[in-house]
Amino acid sequence: MSSIKAWKKLVHQLRRLLESLPPREERDELVRAINEIVDMLSQVSSSLSSLPASEEASEARKVLEKLEFILNRNPLLRDISFKAKPKRISKVSPLIQISREEVLHEIEVLSKLSKDELRIHLSQDIRYSKKFLSLILSELGRSVPSKATKDQIIDEIVTAITTRRTYEGLRGD
Repeated sequence: MSSIKAWKKLVHQLRRLLESLPPREERDELVRAINEIVDMLSQVSSSLSSLPASEEASEARKVLEKLEFILNRNPLLRDISFKAKPKRISKVSPLIQISREEVLHEIEVLSKLSKDELRIHLSQDIRYSKKFLSLILSELGRSVPSKATKDQIIDEIVTAITTRRTYEGLRGD
C-alpha cells in the first residue's frame, strides 16, 4: 500500500512538473539569453587576460621613470609638447573672394593683440583659412612660400606684426 501512495505521489509531482514547463518559444528565448550571457562573460574573460600583470606594470613604471628622468634632464626635450593635435576636419569650401579692405581691417584688429594672444587667436579661430592668412601675410609685405603650412604662415604673421610694432615704437608713432 505504501508503494501505491509513493507511485501516486510521484505521478502527481511529474504532472505538476509537466504543467509548469514553459512553451517552446519561451524555452528557446531563455537558451538564447543564457548563450548571450556566456558570450559576454567570455569577452570579459579575454579582456581581463589582456591586461598586464603587476610584474609587467612594474617594468613599465621603471621605463616611464627613466623616460621622465631623460626628459627632465635635457632642456631641448623638456620643451617638446607631446599633446595630440586635434584631428582636422577637412572641409570643401567654395571659392570665396576676400577683399583688400577685409584684410586691412583684420591686420588692424590683429595689431592690437599681444604676441601670445595673436598666436592663439590665429590658431584657434576657424575663420582664418590658409588663403586668408596668406593674404594677410602678403599685405604685411612678406612673401608666402607655396608649400607653407598654416602654422608656418601664422608664425610669419606674428613675427611681421611684432616687428612692425617694434619699428613703430622706435619711430615714436
